[in-house]
Amino acid sequence: MRVLLVSPHPDDAEVFCGGTARLHVLQKHRVEEIILTRGERGTLPIHGPRYGPRRVEEARRAAEALGYTRVHQHDLGDMRVPEADAILTLRELADTYRPDLVYAPEPTHPFYKHPDHHAAGRAALEVFQHKVPLRLYHTQRPSHREDITTVYEDKVRAVKLHKTQRMLLEAGRIYTYINPQWAGLRGKTEEFRVVLARK
Repeated sequence: MRVLLVSPHPDDAEVFCGGTARLHVLQKHRVEEIILTRGERGTLPIHGPRYGPRRVEEARRAAEALGYTRVHQHDLGDMRVPEADAILTLRELADTYRPDLVYAPEPTHPFYKHPDHHAAGRAALEVFQHKVPLRLYHTQRPSHREDITTVYEDKVRAVKLHKTQRMLLEAGRIYTYINPQWAGLRGKTEEFRVVLARK
């Protein structure tokens, strides 16, 4: 099976579906991630052009820790991802990689209004919903729960590799593996809204 993780920012895959991704790897599935931005704006005082490369390197290390086969890094602009560009980028990868299952952000989250998450989610639906099933993460409407008990510590270690984001821990604004309400995490599970392929 070929699995694709669509991430607006360098830490999203690990935070929202890292445990499930690890389970795919352990089942010998090929897991590739596409990251649409370098996350250079972040939410910290130390944002800007020099911040992006740090986050990209953190994503590379986290992907290696979880066993992803490949990471496709793009630079569509943090906090300003054009949906049309996201669609073109995903279509190009869809033609070459041809995934069997896609994970992407929920584009209709009622409270979390991050424009990049919404653009990435809409783009993923546009490109893939007529081809393969999708599992939308960070959703308030889950229809599937994945038990990640056996790989929970792997997920935590991978998230901790995003060291720039750890600075927000005291503020309780990131590191959602310890904040279930943000991540859609209930105990040691990850939650998704499944969208079946409409061929």
